[in-house]
Amino acid sequence: MRTEQKLVLLPPISNSVKFSLFLHTLDLVIKIGRYFSIISVVLTGLNLVFAVSEFYGNNIMFGMIHSLFVVNGIVFAIQSRVTGYIHKSVI
Repeated sequence: MRTEQKLVLLPPISNSVKFSLFLHTLDLVIKIGRYFSIISVVLTGLNLVFAVSEFYGNNIMFGMIHSLFVVNGIVFAIQSRVTGYIHKSVI
């Protein structure tokens, strides 16, 4: 026995709605970019908490993985600050 599937068509989206969605997406990207350094530092701190928790729970492998994430997060934060200073001094 075969069942037929119905094709569901969505109503067309007007250009004004598309433009509004584009502006909201652009606003979200700008906000994320503005606070990206804070977000990366918070995630680095969260990984530090996870690493300490894993080492405390005698799970060495995941503790080392989280420690690598912490080190990479610190290196990324330092590189982004140095790059920011270089770009600000050029202008």
